[in-house]
Amino acid sequence: MSPAGQADHERLTDYFRQFPAVIVAFSGGIDSSVLVMAAFKALGVKAVAVTCESPTSDPSESACASQLAGMFGFPHVILSRDELECEEFRRNPVDRCYFCKKQLSDKLIEYAGGNGVKVIVEGTNSDELAGHRPGFAALQEVGIRSPLAELGIGKDGVRAIGRLLGLPNAEKPSTACLASRIPYGQEITSSVLARVGEAESFLRSEGFGQLRVRCFEDIAVIEVLPEDFDRVLDKREEIVGRLSELGFERISLDLAGFRSGSMNQS
Repeated sequence: MSPAGQADHERLTDYFRQFPAVIVAFSGGIDSSVLVMAAFKALGVKAVAVTCESPTSDPSESACASQLAGMFGFPHVILSRDELECEEFRRNPVDRCYFCKKQLSDKLIEYAGGNGVKVIVEGTNSDELAGHRPGFAALQEVGIRSPLAELGIGKDGVRAIGRLLGLPNAEKPSTACLASRIPYGQEITSSVLARVGEAESFLRSEGFGQLRVRCFEDIAVIEVLPEDFDRVLDKREEIVGRLSELGFERISLDLAGFRSGSMNQS
């Protein structure tokens, strides 16, 4: 029996062999990481990983992107962008992700065109096709491809490939951009993003893995896995102290626990 993930890794590698060169949108998360590894195996230095850092990026993922490039030697370019330059994004409508991904697409297309590359890929997996995905629509509009989704590879398959390849982020909890912590209709500002990012970094430093800090104006709502509730209460004073320093006037624990995309629930 072949090791778990091997067949999907081979299919993914074969997928890239149809192209002379590719740009891989590389966040540092496990989905885009397995894409980069397969593209690099198929195309060598003709596969370039491009990380677009921005105020909404999770700093831990950007650091992971650079770490992986150093470990495995694939070409890696870091660009900068700022979604807050887009008024529609700052207003934070329900299709906010469309404007974010549209700006990202423009940046990637500009870079690809300047380097003579016609194919751009990104890491949406097949499990993510359902639900509220305006950002995915923006990518499709300009022809950016999603190999994992096209090949029917979901999150479990992605993690299996990551383990097969020995990627250090194979089991890392999924993250989302910091703007997803802010309810629709509440303006997105650099100070709010920084506050949320620092709050989550603090909680990770306290040993919490899967988490979100939702920001309702000056109220912080902490989401962790139910099995971590007791640890939150044990560290209550430290958590309240640090989040108060960041400007939150009220700090609460969501008893429903961590839910990816909870802001999209009606």
